[in-house]
Amino acid sequence: MDIYVLNSRYERIKTIDEYESCIWNIKYFDISDFELYISASCDNLKILKRGNYLVRDKDIIGDFMYNVMIIEKVETQTDVENEDKMLITGRDLRALTSLRIIWNQTNLNGKVETELRRLLIENIINHADETRKIDNVGLAKTKGFTETMAQQVTGDNLSEYIVSVLTAYGIGWRAYVNNNRSIEIEFYKGVNRSVGQTDNAHVIFSPDNENILNSTYSVDYSNYKNVALVAGEGEGTARKRTTVYSSEYTGLNRYELYVDARNVSSNNGDISDSEYLELLKQDAIEKLQDNKQIEMFEGEIETMNMYIYGRDFELGDIVTVSNMYEITSNTRIIGVIESNSNEGECIIPTFGSWN
Repeated sequence: MDIYVLNSRYERIKTIDEYESCIWNIKYFDISDFELYISASCDNLKILKRGNYLVRDKDIIGDFMYNVMIIEKVETQTDVENEDKMLITGRDLRALTSLRIIWNQTNLNGKVETELRRLLIENIINHADETRKIDNVGLAKTKGFTETMAQQVTGDNLSEYIVSVLTAYGIGWRAYVNNNRSIEIEFYKGVNRSVGQTDNAHVIFSPDNENILNSTYSVDYSNYKNVALVAGEGEGTARKRTTVYSSEYTGLNRYELYVDARNVSSNNGDISDSEYLELLKQDAIEKLQDNKQIEMFEGEIETMNMYIYGRDFELGDIVTVSNMYEITSNTRIIGVIESNSNEGECIIPTFGSWN
């Protein structure tokens, strides 16, 4: 597999066909990252630098380039006995959103896709302050997702906030270079390929199918919370408070979390009490999402025979996974680690929380 070095205009300026190893860690919710281990040379030092990009030949489809990586760190390793090496690391184009914070207080009350697109427009694409704009960044066509949100945000890092919202709603995103050599950011959803649905062919990883090589299953309740006690603006007994809970959580089954939401503002009464309490509840729901029970499956999956990555399943798809102890769940593929080296190619899916 060849790797192409691109300049700031996304033009190909060098082909790398010899390297020790390369790893593309592609992610559905989070920003992807990469690692390239290559022989050190003056030529490589000149061209593998900040301001240039990397793309694999397999990620160029027509005039579009996907999984383009930003060179962020270059480490040179000298060895008097062996060949000097370079370690190049960085993240994909979505990392550009981490350069901005959500500076103005923003009330997000509508469809998730629409509101996140609005944040990108207001903070990167079409900001009134020209110094905050990032040139040649746009949005792909809307998909019409129907999920809704009601939150208020101020001062958060743009990428971190987007990732937190997308994770809560199961929506992925990607950034690619289009045929006009501009970056487009797109929200999308994986396909449900789990058992129990009939629209798509099933993808099942299990010992019976002989496509699980090894696995680890864990359940962690150490940080689990299921009830949120929220305090918003105001002081002392005048603070606005609400509780987010289900009536089934009582006694020893009730795990409380305190949420200090004084940063959520009613703008001196511009937001009604009922709307303000809804903002507090949404803030609490987000915090509870960060404190769920963690049920995880990790394992090395055989992906070259029965089910082939890129043909039978993709990043973001929901598949069915079970282990030898008959623990079965439908779970989303939230990451795919693709490794190439002298030893060959290895593809390892990463699964999200079990349902």
